[in-house]
Parts: sequence; C-alpha cells; structure tokens
Amino acid sequence: MRRIAYKDLIKHTHWRQQQRASYLDWRVRALEVLKRCTAVETLVLSESLADLSGGALARLHTLYLDKPDLSGADMAIIYEQRTLTSLSLVFLRLDSAGDGFMVDLVASMPNLKHLAVVGRNALCTQSIEKLVRVSASVVVAARLESLELVVKAYKVSFAAVHSFLALFSSSLVSLRLGLRGSAYDRWTVGPTLPHIHLPHLTSLAVGADFASTFFLHLDLPSLSFFRLDLFPALRHEPDDLISFLEAHRATLERVHLSTDAISRERHVDGDYNELELSDEAIDAIERVCGEIGCEMSCGEQGEEPEEEPPECYGCGHCRSESSSVHSTDE
Repeated sequence: MRRIAYKDLIKHTHWRQQQRASYLDWRVRALEVLKRCTAVETLVLSESLADLSGGALARLHTLYLDKPDLSGADMAIIYEQRTLTSLSLVFLRLDSAGDGFMVDLVASMPNLKHLAVVGRNALCTQSIEKLVRVSASVVVAARLESLELVVKAYKVSFAAVHSFLALFSSSLVSLRLGLRGSAYDRWTVGPTLPHIHLPHLTSLAVGADFASTFFLHLDLPSLSFFRLDLFPALRHEPDDLISFLEAHRATLERVHLSTDAISRERHVDGDYNELELSDEAIDAIERVCGEIGCEMSCGEQGEEPEEEPPECYGCGHCRSESSSVHSTDE
C-alpha cells in the first residue's frame, strides 16, 4: 500500500463495527492496522490523538500531520522518519518545541526536499529565533528545494530568518513566508544587516509584519515569480517594494497581488483590517511592472507561478473598467 489517510482508516473501520465498539476503541485498532502497513510511502494524519509510536516507517517519504497541538512526543516520533523527502506540519499550538527545533528537524532528515510549517492563526509562545535558531555545531545535509513557513509569533527578527534560509542557499527554489505578530508592530530591518541571498530561488511569496526595508535586503538573481500577501508596512509607502522589483527586472516575469494584500473584505486577521495596499500603492506597483516589462495579476486565482494569469480586479485599469460597467448599469 502506497498511500494511507489515517482518517479514512478510522472511518472505514468505525462504519463496519459501530455497533460493537466506541469510536475511540476503533481508532486504536486503526492505528494497529497502520503499524502493520510497513510499505506505506505517503501518510496523512489529521486526528488529534493520532500517533506513530511504533517507530519509523522504512519507506515513508511524504508525511502530512495536521493536529491542534504539536507536542514534544509528536516531534520525537517525526524525528525517527529519516527517509522523508516531504514533510508538512499544520497545527494550532506549538508550546513545547526546543531551541532550534526546525533546524534539528531538517538535520535529522538528510533526504528532505520540501518542508511546510503552518501555524493556523495561533500565537506561538516562542519567538521565531527559538524555532529556527542555528547553532554552531549543527550539520544540515538536506537540500531543501521548497519551504513554507507560516507562523504567528510574538517576535521575529530578520537576522534569525536570514540564518535559517542561509542553510539552503544552494538549493532553495520556492519560498513562502507568512510571518505575523501584531497589526500594531513593525519588525525593524536595519541597514547593516546582511542580505538574504538565494541564487536559485525562482518563486517567492511573502506577507509579514517587517518594516518595508525588508525588501531592500533580498538578493534573488533567478526570481521569476513574486506574490505579495498582506504586508502592512507597504500600505501607503510601496517605494522599497518598487526598488526590489526594479532590481530584479532582468528575471522577473510576473507579480501577483493576493486577495489579502489588496482587499478590505478579506484579511488574515480582524486586527489587520484596512492595512491592505492602498489604491495609490497598487497603481504604483502596476506602473513599475509596466516599466520593467513584467506581467501583473491580482486576486484569488493565479497565485502560483504555473497557473495562467487570472482576470485582475485590483489594478487601476480593472478598477476603472469595473466603475464604468457599474455606471452603465445604473
């Protein structure tokens, strides 16, 4: 068997035996079945009490774990899955992680190519430094090609993010950063800090509570696709983003402004209401895209580089088109 969704195992067993045992009892039995499936290659765990306490699955290469609390016990079991090439962790709370747990995690999986760590609207009790701290003794053999880091933490420093990404500077091709703290704070990025240099990165999606100078510290010579999510510091002052786009004109093919970046109706958190890009900022981004010969799109569709450009409702041309249609209707 190549792929197992643990939730499906539970549902199937429970349906056949629901008159003989409780749901919880049969969840335990489903786990026992799972442990006998030693040839599993892809595993989706989405139960709050799911575990793999039986040890490593020798052929497992893809693991997706979605549960409210990601505990130390969960992490200890995940560390045993050394054959993984793809790991996705989705959680509400992460309260027991040790210093640099993400670095240790990657270091324990030499074949890991794809990593996603997503905290669903939950405040992580640690600073980002605690999650991605790189110690002098750590050895990371993994060559990550794609990384998704979406967390809400009370403190994020550019230096910590830089040190973590530097571990994969020779291999990273796709990067998504969603770093949230508070709608009322902006994490500073001082002029003396080093640049994030990712020579092979072709796709970047970013939304964060950094100051806009974040964009002046990015050196991505192969970048072809850029997606902007909600970035409050750019609301009325997009100049640093514009400088970033101009600096990457040689390779940049498309810029996408997500719904969260431009819409008053949808945003990542209620506290962030009305912190999206202003109409003037959107117009300025549209102008620079035209000047450098880069395509621009907006909205829910087309947020990935391989998709066709969607119909746009955010740029000045489309807003004027929309206004003229409404005027005609009236």
